[in-house]
Amino acid sequence: MVFPIGPVRAGMPDTLIGILKGRKLTGNLRLCLDAGDADSYSSGRKWLDTSGNGHDFFFGSNADSQTVDPAFNGVAGGKSASEYMSTDGTDYFQYDSANEDWMSNIHKNNARFSVGIAYYNPASKLLNDSLFGTSGPAWVNRGITYELNGSGKPRVLVGNGSASILNISAATAPGTSAWHFLGMSIDEPAGAGGGFHYLDGNYNQVSGSDTFNAAYSIPSTGNAAARMDLLGNGGGASGRVARSGTRLAMVFFIEGAVLSKADFDNIYADIKAARSGFNLP
Repeated sequence: MVFPIGPVRAGMPDTLIGILKGRKLTGNLRLCLDAGDADSYSSGRKWLDTSGNGHDFFFGSNADSQTVDPAFNGVAGGKSASEYMSTDGTDYFQYDSANEDWMSNIHKNNARFSVGIAYYNPASKLLNDSLFGTSGPAWVNRGITYELNGSGKPRVLVGNGSASILNISAATAPGTSAWHFLGMSIDEPAGAGGGFHYLDGNYNQVSGSDTFNAAYSIPSTGNAAARMDLLGNGGGASGRVARSGTRLAMVFFIEGAVLSKADFDNIYADIKAARSGFNLP
């Protein structure tokens, strides 16, 4: 079933998992989080995965209330722009057990994955504002970090334990005090042209090109250095976290396959139609 760009209509999916199912993009879906979906969050200390895999994330590093817990805003199941997770500049979500294989596969040889995030960029900027990661405090560690760099531009960093094996920044910084849909695909074995950044319905170009060389130089065979964080680069309090005022509404990961730009376009259009209050560009 194909859903056209346009206003919400009867039967149109209004949750992220509904959108991905409607687009038939769940075959390699590893994680799906949606702050506006009551099946993903209604109460408690975990943000629940609706992919069916049970890959849930703690508020903070465990099930106890902590000063590093992000805050849920809105009404459970509200499915509006008012439902989101926010941070005060010290907060993060951490995976609730040891990393799954897919969380380490994304920094290894033959990595193939895509990630999409509905994200509110606050007015202030801070060097290395992490959105997710498995590398911990040093991005040369085994793992991956997806962040906004010191210029506010999306950047993917991959480390092998001693050196950076991929360091690619996009050209355009998401505007501040606004919601955005960020995305990235890495098809490591494809090499040249195997990767791209995505922002609000467009390629976020790299050095004037829509795509970039996704090949990892000397990738590690070891597992990630740190448990996966959202709003951080892994390792919780020992790593970097997103700045105060950052908001997350939706996060998904595809691993073992990659999405095309057309796939991202469809997801973006459906989110805009289902959650018009986000005021996505």
